[in-house]
Amino acid sequence: MQRSTSSSEADVGHDVEDLTRLAVQQRQKIIEDLVQLRRNDFAYLKALHMDPRQSYFLNVALLNESQLNLTSVLLPDSLTRRCHQLYYLGLSLGKLLESPNSAHLAIEGCQLMEELDFYFLPTTMQNMKLVVAPKSTLYERPADPIGTKDVTEPQRAVLSKWNQKPVYRRLLTPHISFPLDYCQLLVSVCEVLPLVYAKLLEDACSHNPFVFQSALRFDEKVKKLVLDAPSKQLATISADIIKTELAGLRGHKQM
Repeated sequence: MQRSTSSSEADVGHDVEDLTRLAVQQRQKIIEDLVQLRRNDFAYLKALHMDPRQSYFLNVALLNESQLNLTSVLLPDSLTRRCHQLYYLGLSLGKLLESPNSAHLAIEGCQLMEELDFYFLPTTMQNMKLVVAPKSTLYERPADPIGTKDVTEPQRAVLSKWNQKPVYRRLLTPHISFPLDYCQLLVSVCEVLPLVYAKLLEDACSHNPFVFQSALRFDEKVKKLVLDAPSKQLATISADIIKTELAGLRGHKQM
């Protein structure tokens, strides 16, 4: 009877190991595919903005410089805000690259994006979020790097406050006293991000399900800010260009 029980427990143990190994392999494949996809996305966006005078969006619509740097569609204040977002993001990502492992990078990357979102919220919404924000010390105490085994529960990025002011643990916001070039900023960010994503290929992101979820949330935030926003605006501009060109062709045919 005891032998039968021991055999059953051993079988269950092997089944659990097999399922765990399969889950790790699936997460690893998802991360690898995601990193490759983003590398291609960032490479395309970088190439598109490298030369604002000879750029075709999706190899169809030729964009002029004012269209590519969005001065033709964004008001000056909105364009300045976008430039500041990219500048702070690129600067903060450079610091984030010092992370000792992918677990630390994925979790702190989510924290960075949470702080970046908050920084550019309207003042009214900032004040509302600060009401429920937990209190924190002004300066972060040195701590041991986050390891894979240290993450035993879902991680949630939380903005904290000190003396009713937001505490930015990962976001760098130096004073900007000079004009910023949108295209150059986007190119720079697209050069830094592949380095960040390369670190996500380390084992921690696939071996720990909570780190894996943090990596996906970080990617979702980056995609929304760096890829979706400019792509949507450039698609609208390109559609207008094509409509204008087609209207011109129809006009010539009628003549």
